[in-house]
Parts: sequence; structure tokens; C-alpha cells
Amino acid sequence: MCGIWGVFWRESESPVPEDVLARMGDVMPYRGPDDRGAFLRPGIGLGHLRLSIIDLSPTGHQPMMSEDGRYAIIYNGEVYNYIELRQELEAKGHRFRSTSDTEVILRLYQEMGPACVERFNGMFAIAVWDEQERSLWLVRDRLGVKPLYYVLNRDRLIFASEIKAILASRLITPIPNKRAIYQYVKHMYTTGRETFFTDIFRLLPGQSLFVTPTESRFSRYWDVPLESEPRLTAPIRTYADRLHELIDDAVRLRLRSDVPVGAYLSGGIDSSSIVALAQPRLHRMNTFSLAFEEGPEYDERRFIAHVRERFPTEHYEITPTMRECWNLIPSVVWWMDEPTVASPTVSQYFLSKLAREKVVVALGGQGGDELFGGYYRFFPRYLRQVLREALRLRRPASDFWPTFRNLVTHVRIVGPVRVRQKMRKHATMLGILAPELRAARHDTEAELMETLPLADAMNRTFYWEIKNYLPGLLHAEDRMSMAVSLESRVPLLDYRVVEFAATIPPELKMRHLVTKFIEREAMRGTVPDVILDRKDKRGTPSPLPKWFGTGLADEVREVLLDRRSLERGLFAPDAVERAITLHSRGQGNYGEQLWMILNVELWHRTFVDRSTPDGPLSL
Repeated sequence: MCGIWGVFWRESESPVPEDVLARMGDVMPYRGPDDRGAFLRPGIGLGHLRLSIIDLSPTGHQPMMSEDGRYAIIYNGEVYNYIELRQELEAKGHRFRSTSDTEVILRLYQEMGPACVERFNGMFAIAVWDEQERSLWLVRDRLGVKPLYYVLNRDRLIFASEIKAILASRLITPIPNKRAIYQYVKHMYTTGRETFFTDIFRLLPGQSLFVTPTESRFSRYWDVPLESEPRLTAPIRTYADRLHELIDDAVRLRLRSDVPVGAYLSGGIDSSSIVALAQPRLHRMNTFSLAFEEGPEYDERRFIAHVRERFPTEHYEITPTMRECWNLIPSVVWWMDEPTVASPTVSQYFLSKLAREKVVVALGGQGGDELFGGYYRFFPRYLRQVLREALRLRRPASDFWPTFRNLVTHVRIVGPVRVRQKMRKHATMLGILAPELRAARHDTEAELMETLPLADAMNRTFYWEIKNYLPGLLHAEDRMSMAVSLESRVPLLDYRVVEFAATIPPELKMRHLVTKFIEREAMRGTVPDVILDRKDKRGTPSPLPKWFGTGLADEVREVLLDRRSLERGLFAPDAVERAITLHSRGQGNYGEQLWMILNVELWHRTFVDRSTPDGPLSL
């Protein structure tokens, strides 16, 4: 796990100033505390920060050069099947100088060129410079676990693992992208390649960029292979057994490391499954969890105990306070570069910090909800689909009784108000947006969903979550783990698991309103039933939205109605004040909305008001 960056003068062979490269690396030292390197040739400069995970010796140093001096590589991430790839290359006569996966990537590129990426099983952002052709190849992993941003025009390419590194080059001025800001406020994430910064883009998951002095070419080497309408072609047990096999092998590969490996552990299916499959393979395993002293809604420890009873681990817990969370928010905005997803980002930092005290690599359960239908927002489409089938097929009512029985159960467990909140989309808050920001309206989710080449409404939803919401979660996971120099690995996003999940019919992902049905079946007999049979899992806990209406209401009001915020003209002051007041009185739940507005304001203060930001603000 590392940080990479570079500058390529396309129309000139003038040297890239060393101070430019130095500043770009200086702004994100946490991405690589173990080593640092640079590559400078006429018209090109590459930089690398190393968090040593595989081959801790100097032979793993980057930038790494090919033996003939033609190629230079910088690389962030891990290719987990590097041992198998190395054996193939050795059979062809290659002799290796290191035991690193970086050298495997470099030599496979020499063998196959850009097509080599199709052989990699891992998370990565890679840059390869070809001195002979004066070309630069950038590529990002299939699911976008590792980040890569760029600025590209006729005379130059600037790229980096984080946007703040591009800004630190002082070769570009930060200009807000109101289209992206609008989309974040509406959806809690941004889609596609646009970022909060005009002219700074993200390389998309499964995409590569090939740049020479005269051309630039984007290519997509992978996409989520969802079928239009996958049909049930085998017994349920066949799907479940194959899924178990793939997840088990994904965990096996992600235990490859020359440094200690641990795992996050909540009371849910995803993290419990990973611990259950990893613990028997390790001599000793550390696990980490987070809770808040705000009541059972924010505390999973009673469920965690069931997993640890069957799979003993060295377990560590952290319980952040309200004031600790509030004081951390400016740093979170700084580390994130641009806001995305929700308030559990703060929780993710505390959890990562706890893990880093014991290990350098942590396995997480990210991806299960997107792949296997774990969100309440799948309910409306599922219920509409069930209703259509009932009317069209004229099946007896008894066939649909389990669905409606489970709906009643969900309402009884989590309450009718919470069910309605979770089933509806995030509020658009159009009344809070000022006219200037409202005019930057982006395509709506519904409009974009209709463009997807999938006939089944449920499958369109799964595809959308993987392509749009999941990248926001991975963004937060990367930033919060790297902020403490921790490598976070996500076994459920092994591309083989994702490709198999694409063949699973929607009725096995959500069955009679049982979310993640096929994952539950796959792990039956491995994970304790008390975990698999839960219907009240609520994701990563964070009481921050609740605190915005109680202990932090004055602080939120002070920031959002500050002169600087009002002069920005992005939000209607009266509507903001009303949201704070109603939330503090318990007359409405505006916590997540206030979180998003707060992030937008602090982002402007950090990255726009200060033209060359050098660290987080303080509140």
C-alpha cells in the first residue's frame, strides 16, 4: 500500500522541477512511511511512498526499473496472485531480483503490455513509463479499491493517489465543481469521473489511460458483467457452495503478507464471515471493533461475542466520545479530499487507528451489501416486483405470504418510521439548496438508472450500487486506513466473487425480504446462526447525526451560519436554520443532511479558501 504521483510534460523534455515532485509527496506522507523514491528523466517525473507489506527489503524499492532500463513502474496496492504469476514467468526464463509483487507486475508488463492487467487479482493503481516510446500507462483495479486522480490536457499530465498531491504541485488552481457538489448533496456521493474540483478527474474502476506526446487513450478492460435477466439454473445449494468456495479462496489470498494481518469485526454477516474463514489459517489473529455508549443501536458487542466464542481472537475495542468525533471532522475532510458517503467515515478512522496499533494489514467486509442485496433501499423495487408477479402469474396468495410476513417482522424490529426512512431515497434537500447550486443540477439517479442495459429492475439496482455507491465507500475506506498507514483489504470484492455474484438471480439475493439470502446460505455452518439470522443489522454505527441535534447543535449552527458560509451562497440560510432547529427538537431527522452540508462548507474552507492547503483545519 503506497502513494504514487507524477508529472509528464507532453510537448517538452524540460526537466520536471524536483521541488514540484517533493511537494506532491510531502502532502501525503502517511501513505508510505517506510520508504520514498523518485524517478526523473527529461519531461517526466515519478514519485513513490512505500508502506512495506510484501518484501520488506530494499529490493522492493520504487520506482523500480526494468533490467534494460526501458521501463519504470510506481504502484499502489497489492496483486495477491503474484506468487502464481511469478511461477509462470520463471518457467519462461525470468530471474527475479526481489520477492515483491511489484517486480512481477513489471515483468508481466514486459511480456504482455497493457493486457497484463487482466491477469491481476488485487487492488491497485499502477503507472508504467516507457522510456523508448515516451509513453505513460495508468491503470486502476476492477472495483476501484485503490484511487487514482489526474489532470490531462494537451501539454501535460499530472496524476496522484490523492487530489491534494495534485494541488500541492501548484500547477493547478482549485476551482469548485458545482455539478459534483450538487450530486453529493443529493445522493451522498458523486458518480463517474467528476470530482469536487473542476478539471481534476478520477480514473474509473476497471479503466486505463495511455498517454504519449501526441495522443491520450482511455480503455475499459473490465466491467461488472451483470446479465440482463439471470435465471435460476441450478439448486440453491449449488450457488451457495460455489459462493462459499470463492469467498474462502479470496480470504486465503488476502492473508499473504510479510507483516501482521488482522480483521475488523462487527456483528454482521460480512466481517463475521471473513473472520471465520481467516482465523483457522492464522497462528494468532487480532480483531477490532468499535462501539458508542449511546445505546444498543450503536453497540454490536453482544453479537461479536458469538463470533469470538467460536473463533477465538485477540480482540480490541474502541469507544470514541462525542467531542473526539467532532474534533476529528476537519481532519476527515482533509484526508478525504472530497466528501462522500455518510458520517460513519469518522468511525472508520477510529477503527483503523485502533487496528494500526497491532497490525499493518486489516481485512474488512466491504462489498457484501452491494453484491448480495443488503440495503433496505432494495425493498421498494423488490416489493413492486413481487406484486407484479402476483398479478401476472395469478399464483396463490400463499406463495407470497413469506414476503409480507417478513415485512411485518422488519417493521416490528426496527420500527415503522425507520423502515420508511431506510426504504426511501436520501432526501434531495432542494429547499436547502440556493439557486446557484440548484442550477448545477446533475442527472438524477432515476434518469441514469434507465440508461442501464438491464431489463430487471433489481439487477439495475445492484449494478448501480456497485458502480456508484460502492466507490464512495471504498474512497472512505482507503483514506481512513491510509491516514494511519494501515492497509485495508476487502476479500468480498475479489473480482471472481463479483463476477459470480453477477450470475446469481436477484431472487436469491433478496428472498422474501431476507437481505443477502444467498450469502447467509453460503456461510451457514461456518458463521454462527445467531449472526446469519439477524434482521436488525444497521451497518457501521455512528451517532454523529444524532449528536447534531443534541450536544453539537450549537457547534453545527456556528459553522453553517457563519459569515463565510453565508457569503458562499450555496445553501438557503433560513432552510439550514430550520433544519437545525427541527432536528434539535426531535421534530425531524436531518442529521445526515446536516453532515453533508457541514462537509461541503469545511471542504471549501480547506481546499478553496486556502489555495495551497497544507493540512487540516481546526474547529
